[in-house]
Amino acid sequence: MPAGNLTRNFSLVAPRRKSVPVPYAVVALLYVVVGALICWEGNAILGERQHAPDLYKGGCQCAIMWCYIFHPSDFKNISDVIAYLRDLRTGIPPLLSVLEIGIFHAFGNLDLVGKHLYRLAIVSSYVLAFFIAARNRALGILSIVSGLIFMRATVVIHKGNPVVYDVFFPFFLLMFVTLYRRAGSATGSRALLAAVSAGFFLSMLELTRPFVLYLLPVSIAGAFFWLWPLGRNVFLGFLIPLLLLSGGWHAKLLWFNDGQISWSNNSGFNLHSAWSHCPVPARPPLYGLAPPIAPGRWPNLNTRERFFHSQELERAVLRCIWSDPVGSAKHALRLLRVFLAPQTWLHWNYPRDWILTPYRLGVWLSAAWLGVNLLVLFAYVGRTGRVQCIGHPENSLLLLTAGSLLMLALGNGIEQSRLLISLLPCLAAFPLPRLHG
Repeated sequence: MPAGNLTRNFSLVAPRRKSVPVPYAVVALLYVVVGALICWEGNAILGERQHAPDLYKGGCQCAIMWCYIFHPSDFKNISDVIAYLRDLRTGIPPLLSVLEIGIFHAFGNLDLVGKHLYRLAIVSSYVLAFFIAARNRALGILSIVSGLIFMRATVVIHKGNPVVYDVFFPFFLLMFVTLYRRAGSATGSRALLAAVSAGFFLSMLELTRPFVLYLLPVSIAGAFFWLWPLGRNVFLGFLIPLLLLSGGWHAKLLWFNDGQISWSNNSGFNLHSAWSHCPVPARPPLYGLAPPIAPGRWPNLNTRERFFHSQELERAVLRCIWSDPVGSAKHALRLLRVFLAPQTWLHWNYPRDWILTPYRLGVWLSAAWLGVNLLVLFAYVGRTGRVQCIGHPENSLLLLTAGSLLMLALGNGIEQSRLLISLLPCLAAFPLPRLHG
């Protein structure tokens, strides 16, 4: 098949989505207003926390405050930031944390991130999900209804541990899909700009959650099928941010941090929390932890010993999984069932809000929609061998959302209610598989 035909043959097995007769801008504006009111109330609730340490003073736990190892006041000059980036190897998103350090020194606090950008990211993610779904009238309405329910549930549940990058993750993912789709429908410099922007947001996505690294090959392969026919420069423009940001960070890890691949030295501990029945090497309880770097902080997880221990745990769990594939498959299904139950409590927070009943129904409906349409996509590719259809933006959204859901459900046994929040806007987009005609 000629290269130019790889992406111009896309059509739908399901009926083609049609534009909503109500102007997008009017619906989106009303959606923003209602969503802002929901999130404003939620942040007011966050401000009433009585059981949280100082790291929640800004309303949320910012990236730099993960596990209360660092504080933005630790960094007095650019040399301190460079040393921080050189040595960083634990579960702190690098680019977000540097942004927060800059905001703290510019404004004297992190309210801009913990209060305002937190709210903005929640509302914006659901607006983006609406624009994706609204090509079909019924799905557009369903996206708005589920989005309002999910927004309310987010601010009710998330106050148990409101980590700010939980709500940035879906924003980055949906911005990637939106700009990626825009690149495919534009021409010339507009296509190039959209492709570069899509690559930037995909890189931000990867540097927000470590597991996205393992999903990148499929996304990059799909981008080749979608963008290459528009011109080599468009595809290369898409790759540049990935090479500079994600590639640069992983090159830093390989060079300065003992060949570390995943950008978190905590991945093995998360994996073992989900597969705790697997035997692992015995270590002292505080092995790999360094003393707090300042009084009142928590133990320092940013150590090479913890990285080696994490690797030991990963290898032990993977050996356990491969040694009993049938039992492991059953356990994986149990983990998936627990993840999608869904849980609604988070640490000290046990909400009893009326929204939790429709929230559960919304999660079941949207997850079933995702699973069925993913099977449709896989069945088509398996039957026809036309793997290039993975390049369509909605198929990319299907694969990224499903892949993220599986990684979070099977790779972490704690805080499932918080982790699911990162996927709710993507589920509310109700993506349809786009296939070759």
